Amino acid sequence: MKKRILSILLTLCMVLMLCPVTAFAANYYTVTQNFKYGTLARIPEAENPHTFTVKEDETFVLTKVENCAPYEFVGWKESVSGTVYEPDEIDYMTFDAANLTFDAVYQVQGSLAITVDGFEVGNTPADCTFSFESTIPGVTFGKDDVEFVDWKKYFEESGGNRWEPIYETEAFEAGASYRITMYLDNKGLTEAPAVTVNGKTPEDCTIETSNGVPIQLQIDSTLGTPVEPSQYTVTYDGGEGSDPVTDVKTHGEPLTLRGETFKMDGFVQTGWVDKETDAAYRLGDTYTENADVTLTPVFEKIITLTVPYTTTVALGDVGVPGEKTFSLALIGDSAPDKDKSNVTITGSVTTNGKGSYNGTLTFTGTERTLWVMLSEGAFVQQVDAGEDGWTVDDTVWGVLMEEIPVAYAMGDDAIASGYTAYVVPASIDGNGYYYIDWENLQAADMAFTNTYTAHDYALKHDATHHWDECACKDVQNKELHKYGDWTVTKEATEQEAGEKEHTCTVCGYTEKAEIEKLPATTEPTKPGTDTKPGTDTKPDTDTKPDTKPGKDNPATGDNSHMALWIALLLVSGAGVIGTTVYGKKKRAK
Repeated sequence: MKKRILSILLTLCMVLMLCPVTAFAANYYTVTQNFKYGTLARIPEAENPHTFTVKEDETFVLTKVENCAPYEFVGWKESVSGTVYEPDEIDYMTFDAANLTFDAVYQVQGSLAITVDGFEVGNTPADCTFSFESTIPGVTFGKDDVEFVDWKKYFEESGGNRWEPIYETEAFEAGASYRITMYLDNKGLTEAPAVTVNGKTPEDCTIETSNGVPIQLQIDSTLGTPVEPSQYTVTYDGGEGSDPVTDVKTHGEPLTLRGETFKMDGFVQTGWVDKETDAAYRLGDTYTENADVTLTPVFEKIITLTVPYTTTVALGDVGVPGEKTFSLALIGDSAPDKDKSNVTITGSVTTNGKGSYNGTLTFTGTERTLWVMLSEGAFVQQVDAGEDGWTVDDTVWGVLMEEIPVAYAMGDDAIASGYTAYVVPASIDGNGYYYIDWENLQAADMAFTNTYTAHDYALKHDATHHWDECACKDVQNKELHKYGDWTVTKEATEQEAGEKEHTCTVCGYTEKAEIEKLPATTEPTKPGTDTKPGTDTKPDTDTKPDTKPGKDNPATGDNSHMALWIALLLVSGAGVIGTTVYGKKKRAK
């Protein structure tokens, strides 16, 4: 039985050995990756092309291309289907085993922006310049890289539309469309970068080769219709003896014209004028035209008009004012639409006490400005500073300018300018507005009367008080004196009284007072002597006092210490007795 099983096994082995090996072999496929620049991300040592095999029923993945600057890897292109798999897809996509070929797709990193400056209506191709801004790593472009430029203009005709070349000196026209062709040095690039021309993507952008070698970056771009000029020149021409100055105006944006720029003795510049169009502008006006322009200065003569007036100071009380200045000023809005920066108005008078004082109101400015300001009348009034004691005249006067022929003008200023000024009383309507009554127009002398009504106080005092008193007997600030310290002016003696005084610190009143005499001084007397004047000072031997004690005659001796002597005697006796007793006891032993 065992021999039979062994025979079966040997037979099976012989049968297997006789079967073809390929009957059990797996199928393998080849994948090819072609890359011109950079390295494979996970296989940096791989050479180009990189091939590997994939077993049947298995899948594979692709890897990205790195380190390919100035190019950027943008995907793998499958050679048969033409499908491009972008880098984001490669990260998660798997492919079934098959014989496949992939070619790396590149683009240049960064971009190139070309700006054609001067493509404006009225300019020519020769006026245009080119600037380049490249973000391509390690690659820059400049004007020296421009090898060829060609301009074409678009024509629409009944026989068909076409692009025709134009001359370098042919001006660009509004409404027409233009195209530019540029050849640039390729700067070593073998792939065309992303390019814009004046912000537009070109119709064609390629790398031209010669014998398989890249030599040029060729760009063909339609720019379209030229814009209006982007900048214009504003020229300020002061005429002979002055140098012109210029400003640049941007298309579509207003330009603020210059202020006073040129000088002329006796005149002031007040504006600008375009002599070609007679357009006039004030200083600092806005120029809005999109065109070049030359402006010349406008000068106006400076004139001075004077108006005399009188200011009188009256007293309404006994007070007398000191020096005081009163000024005049315009009220209301004279010539509201006129620039008054070149006009000065002065008018003031200084008074010093009661009386009349002459002043002059002066207008200095250009003829035109003063005429506009004063032809309909301007109103003048004193400035009231609100100072105590003053009542300021608030009369309003109208000042007019009248144009008269120079031959009849009066005064130097009037002869020079042909103008004169005069004053009329101003009227006031029910709404509080001043006006000139043209129906009853009469010139008058401008005058003001200002009254001073303050008290004139003087400091007075009596023996107890001081106060301020006006000549009108009005009394203010009465109070007791405020004295300082006493000062001795005469020392007191035994024979005479002294004196002292102190002074009020406010009014200076001095109060005096007496200082009492000093007390008298005397010598001490001897005992037992009669100090009465006119008596005998010798001792009387017959009048000795009775020294015997008696009932009615007490002893004249001093016995006030007798008890003390008796006590001392008793103590002494006790001491003697005590000593004797002690001695006896000692001997008895």
